[in-house]
Amino acid sequence: MNKLVKYIIKNFFINYKKGIVGAFIVGIVLFIPITNVDLHRASLIDLFQSVYSDNLILITFILLFIFVISNIFKVYDKNILLIRCFNLHTWCYQKILTCVYVVFIYLFFINFPFLFSLIIHHFIGSITFDFIRFWMISILFQGIGLIIIGSLYLLIRNLTGHNVISSVLTYLMISIPNLIQGLFYVRVYSFVDYMFLNNLNKDSTIVSIFVLLIVFVIIEMLLLYLNLNIVQEKDIYLE
Repeated sequence: MNKLVKYIIKNFFINYKKGIVGAFIVGIVLFIPITNVDLHRASLIDLFQSVYSDNLILITFILLFIFVISNIFKVYDKNILLIRCFNLHTWCYQKILTCVYVVFIYLFFINFPFLFSLIIHHFIGSITFDFIRFWMISILFQGIGLIIIGSLYLLIRNLTGHNVISSVLTYLMISIPNLIQGLFYVRVYSFVDYMFLNNLNKDSTIVSIFVLLIVFVIIEMLLLYLNLNIVQEKDIYLE
């Protein structure tokens, strides 16, 4: 992590430390009752998918991430930081790089409450290799998915020039499948469902997971390409 990225992330956590700590504690408290189940009737994988398919939890995680990333990206819109980056491509790469580091931190915020709840309920002895493998793959998809959301926000921000509008549009685009499901009462997997592997079942294969991974990577590469081209051709209005 270079000094500039480290400074920006550290400065954000200092400014919002009370809110971050409070949200983290609320997350842990929320997870304890919803993970208190009978594991004789369900596996830890079933429990994980059940918890991370809850709309309230997913909405909260995504909205908080968009809030975090929008405020961190906003720092890069200062004239002094653009001058330091020398050109718009470097400026855009710096934003994506910062997003990647934020995602690593945010993954802990997302997954630790579940691990803590397993400890509280004495479920540690029920952890199997299959569950560990599933969780690690899920964390991989969560990470790439969050980077995609950050890149999507950045793309909309570069197009509109407005933080609030970009935040709302990013969330709406991510939530389209949920809106369809709510209106027509049909099961539609959202982007966030794929992030947490809620689409997987006993019939899923390693090939289907690998194909999904390729799709995620292609989406991120496309968003990166679009961001780099847009900032090169568009006038950027800085603070």
